[in-house]
Amino acid sequence: METCSIFRNSSALKTVLALFLQTCHFLGTVKCIGVYLPDLKRTLGLSSTDIGLAIGLFEALSFAPGPVIAYIYRRTHGVFRRCLLVTGAIFAAGGLLLVSIVTNGKELAVCLSIAGLGSSFLSISLIIILSDQSGEAFAVFYGIGKSGYAFGIALVPLTADYLMEIYGWRGSLMIIGGIMAHLIPFVLMVDLNVEGVVHHEDGYFNSDDKESVDQLDRPEKEALICTASIHEETSNNGEEVTPKESTTGERITGVPNVLDILDKGYKGRRLKQCSEIYASGCRILTDSIYNQDRWMILLMLITLVFYMVDAGWYAYLIPRAIALGLPTYQVLCLPYAAAVGAFIGRFLGGFLEKSKLLTGQSWFLFLTLLNILSLLWDIFAPKFAFMIVTSFISAFTIAERNLLLLVICKDRAPRSQFPMILASYEIFCGIGLFLGSLLCGYVADVRGSFNASYMFIAGVEIFVFCLMIPSIIAEKLKEPTANY
Repeated sequence: METCSIFRNSSALKTVLALFLQTCHFLGTVKCIGVYLPDLKRTLGLSSTDIGLAIGLFEALSFAPGPVIAYIYRRTHGVFRRCLLVTGAIFAAGGLLLVSIVTNGKELAVCLSIAGLGSSFLSISLIIILSDQSGEAFAVFYGIGKSGYAFGIALVPLTADYLMEIYGWRGSLMIIGGIMAHLIPFVLMVDLNVEGVVHHEDGYFNSDDKESVDQLDRPEKEALICTASIHEETSNNGEEVTPKESTTGERITGVPNVLDILDKGYKGRRLKQCSEIYASGCRILTDSIYNQDRWMILLMLITLVFYMVDAGWYAYLIPRAIALGLPTYQVLCLPYAAAVGAFIGRFLGGFLEKSKLLTGQSWFLFLTLLNILSLLWDIFAPKFAFMIVTSFISAFTIAERNLLLLVICKDRAPRSQFPMILASYEIFCGIGLFLGSLLCGYVADVRGSFNASYMFIAGVEIFVFCLMIPSIIAEKLKEPTANY
């Protein structure tokens, strides 16, 4: 009953719907490029490394600008936040549309970068909004929103392959880009919940309070002149100062004193601002969650390495199957199996995490080991019947750990630190996705086989497993002290 009651939150459900379509766009774009990879190589003369670089830039820019976007979002309100969301939707759909007219690898990289930047605008803003709206049910709503990846895996490759036979890869991309333009009305539905409130560095105040707003917006010099006018009756030695008129006809009093006050006041304010900035910087470093909890640094490193696995596996699932000589209908079955695994991992992941059957880190370690075994099975027994099972397992474990990593980081930090955690998380995601796509493409070119890319992914996954063990040991050692 408690679980069902959380779905009464209509604001969070609207945000989940927009996040669902954004994640569908993100992974759908990667899958589109995978389907079109042979045609892109033939018509544009690109190598696997070139396409890996373009996909890597798309994925990196879908995450790396996170801190800047989070800062802009927190410093804006009302219509400006809405504009940020709409701009992201236009960039995401428009970048994919522009890919349909590219003529070389550089243009492909630029267009995918635009689409990735738009995806980042949407992802960061929607996750912050969802965190504010969902409260303790964040893991559930976040998991459902991110389950859009499953539909990006399953539906987009099928649609792309069908349309390509009729319109070619360029016409197919134009149609898919038009479908993705539905992001725009979906983000317009999102409730921002900022009516009548303006966010300021020192807190919140009513936007209807005109006097406060006017006082905050008053230029520095005008304020100083007004301060000087209060003392217009006497000069420094107590003598009366004669009022004068300016060229505009306005009466100005105490002009010599005003100039002195302006000069001294300006320098004093600058010195004060510099000292405040320095003190603020020291305070930020001291109060930073990474200074208070050093294990958070290791979690960010795990995030980077894990997303190398994520990017490589998703980017080269279809190209590897094509290279193995599987018929087209069998190749398209693999994304279906992966979609089912990803959907289950995303949709049910939030509920599993909320049940606390296992600690998040222990569950993450088990899923990592399971994916290592799945990858090794796929590498050394590349038969279609086995690949269906391994695609399901790998997609499930990757999707579940995508959810777990952010939730683990969120649970370790105070709620006020979540924007910083999310921004850092997005940076490491972007770097990991870029390196994963680029290095997997490079390995495929050097070794002449996408199977070599999968061996590289398995090696990186083993490294993820080794990195998580110290964090779990630290948690186990901490428990007796906490109980005592």
